[in-house]
Amino acid sequence: MRLHAPPPALARVWGAFSHDRRGARRRHCVERGHRHSHHHRYPRHSAFNYTEYHAELNAYGAILGANYADDLGGDQSRLYSYLGYGATLPHEIGLDLRYGQVDYKDPLLFSASGGTRDSYHEWEVRLSKEIVGLNWSLSYIDTDLSAAECASYMGFDDVCSATLVAGVSKAF
Repeated sequence: MRLHAPPPALARVWGAFSHDRRGARRRHCVERGHRHSHHHRYPRHSAFNYTEYHAELNAYGAILGANYADDLGGDQSRLYSYLGYGATLPHEIGLDLRYGQVDYKDPLLFSASGGTRDSYHEWEVRLSKEIVGLNWSLSYIDTDLSAAECASYMGFDDVCSATLVAGVSKAF
């Protein structure tokens, strides 16, 4: 199998991401080579307001990136750092790999035994292909959170385990 040559090195710093109350992520203020700050405000839900920064280095298909928020819930901070790799396989099938760590300042993950920790790992393997003008994808996503840790963090115990996600998108 022969992989196609990736693009040359690229460094960029993007603006913040906003998250709605359901956790949907939206990118704002995208501009290459500049650092941005964006404060996310939720009317009547000020506990959800925060600022997040994003930086990414992309060189020859390898990706090193981080998202940082320092004002979650008042005094909590979070650093999401990740490594990834992207390549085009034969038949123009995209392959994207990512392994990341979510690290909070204070422990907020509670296990069934009563132990706590302040970080967890997540990973994704995604295949994608453009067909009839649409980008189709299939991802395997997982974390190292136990069901009890997931319930204490997300409010549900079944949303942090291995999942297959199918997607379709169209850029305009």
